[in-house]
Amino acid sequence: MEICAAIVRRIGRPHEEATAAAGLVAFGWLPIGHIYSAGEGHNDMAMVVLMLLWLMRRPSGDRAGPLALAASAACKYTSAVLVSVDPLYRVGKSRRMDLRSFLVAYLLRGIPAAAFFLAVLFLFFRSPTFFHGARGMSGWQRLQPVDVVRVAEGHCRDAWASPVRTGHEGARDDCRPGRNPRHDKPAHGSARPWT
Repeated sequence: MEICAAIVRRIGRPHEEATAAAGLVAFGWLPIGHIYSAGEGHNDMAMVVLMLLWLMRRPSGDRAGPLALAASAACKYTSAVLVSVDPLYRVGKSRRMDLRSFLVAYLLRGIPAAAFFLAVLFLFFRSPTFFHGARGMSGWQRLQPVDVVRVAEGHCRDAWASPVRTGHEGARDDCRPGRNPRHDKPAHGSARPWT
């Protein structure tokens, strides 16, 4: 996490102090994702570090930026979406270049990164079934946004029905078992979609 904070600080250096401070605050505001990833030994942490290195090298226009992005995508494919952001950034920076010179310059920067990514991919690729796991994730039914709403409803209902709030009179009519089918589940078991 310290490496990421140092990279974010360096990215913010050329900007005014308020912008640089906002970048550090935005990164550090919710560090639980990074702490969780590092604690699990998950590849998200390597992906984030390499993605931040890409952001840091992006203004310089050298080959290190695309290589860092390719390495990030090799760690976890979700950062591969940023491959579309890189040329858009370059187009904005090089408005004076014609299309042909822009494409030549971009390809010279991108070919080593693409070669690196493909080399890493082919270390693990055995057949097209390699990608079945990625397609299967779209069908996962756990920890969807609807689950967050369900958990919040469960906690609110439990707080409303607790003896501290309502005395010993019980819960409100619409929260009593039998009145609303979604409240007939055990209070704590239904509030944890990951169990």
